[in-house]
Amino acid sequence: MEFLCSGAHLPRHSYQDKPDLPFGNMAVIRSKDSKHWEAVTDLRGQIGYRVSDGSLIHIDSLEALPASVTLSAPQQVTDTWNGDRWIAARPALANATLNRRLPLPLKYPLG
Repeated sequence: MEFLCSGAHLPRHSYQDKPDLPFGNMAVIRSKDSKHWEAVTDLRGQIGYRVSDGSLIHIDSLEALPASVTLSAPQQVTDTWNGDRWIAARPALANATLNRRLPLPLKYPLG
């Protein structure tokens, strides 16, 4: 907000029209052609997850989320993204993956 005397010029990057302030996770920016205000999604400060591998992404821009990122967190490292939500891996598959990572148990002679 800027107070101007009658007949004064507008300061740089100022506009005569007032934006309607949005609510929720929204921000107001000026359109690329500078003719009007636009409300855009503001997810800055939130954490997103890559759907390819579930890795964390810190959101720090006003851009809309790409299709490769979701705000929904996977529950396990073995979860996979089905285009709508994370799906838990079948227990047998998860155990097979886990068993591949564990060393073989040592065998001691009895007696």
